Amino acid sequence: MSAIGVRRWSMATTCVLLLGGLLGLSACSYRATGVVPLGEPLRVVVSVNQGRLVRVQGYLQDEVAAAIERRLGWQISPTGSAKVELHIDEEIISSSGSDARGVTSRWTISCRGQSLFTSRHGNASGQWTGTGHSAGLTDEATALQQAARNAAEVITVWLENQAQQWPAAVP
Repeated sequence: MSAIGVRRWSMATTCVLLLGGLLGLSACSYRATGVVPLGEPLRVVVSVNQGRLVRVQGYLQDEVAAAIERRLGWQISPTGSAKVELHIDEEIISSSGSDARGVTSRWTISCRGQSLFTSRHGNASGQWTGTGHSAGLTDEATALQQAARNAAEVITVWLENQAQQWPAAVP
C-alpha cells in the first residue's frame, strides 16, 4: 500500500473510531451535571385503572418505582411525602403477526395513561405509553411486564427532565 493509501486508511479509521466513541457516549446514561436530588421520599401509586388487564397495575407500579430508584437514585417509600400518581387510561391489544393460514399468532399490548408528580418542587403532569409483545396466553404476563417496563422508562425520563427545571435549592 502506498504512503497516501496508508494515510487515507489511517484517517478513515480514526474518523470511524471517533464517531463510534461519540455515539457510544450519547447512548449511555452519562450526565455531566448528575441527577437533581428529590430531597424527600417518593411514593408511587396507581390512582385510576380503566384498563381491562388487572395485572398491569401491579407491574406498572413496581417497574416505575424500580426505574426511578435505578436511574434517578430517588428514595421510594410507601409513605413518601412526594408522589407519582399513575392513571391507566387503556390497554390496546392488537394483532401483530399471523401464521401461514392467516391466524393471529402474535399480539401487541399497549398501555397508555397519565402521570401526576407532586413534591416540594411543584407539580407536573405528563402522558406515557408502554408496549409489550405476546405469542399467546402463556407469555401474556411477560408482555404486560414488558409494557410496564417500557412505560416506566418513559415516566423516569419525564421525571428527570422535570427535575432539570427545578431551582438550585428548595426552601
